[in-house]
Amino acid sequence: MSVPPRNFKLLEELEKSEHGQTDHSISYGLEDSNDITLSRWVCMIMGPDGTAFEGRFYSVLVETGANYPAQPPSVQFQTRINLPFVN
Repeated sequence: MSVPPRNFKLLEELEKSEHGQTDHSISYGLEDSNDITLSRWVCMIMGPDGTAFEGRFYSVLVETGANYPAQPPSVQFQTRINLPFVN
């Protein structure tokens, strides 16, 4: 299966976010609107209903490398989160 070019995929994601075509518990966009490399994204995640995280908001920084989407982005929680599988 072929992988779409990096900028095509990132522009598609940006457009989805700008037009509200995402899961409404997630909001994301470029950290700097002038970032022509589309590399650094800021995301907000709402804690799922019916869980210990309900009503909480988590900020995440996502950085896409030169080989995205063939390689996953790096993800770093900006908000403190207490989960054993999150550093």
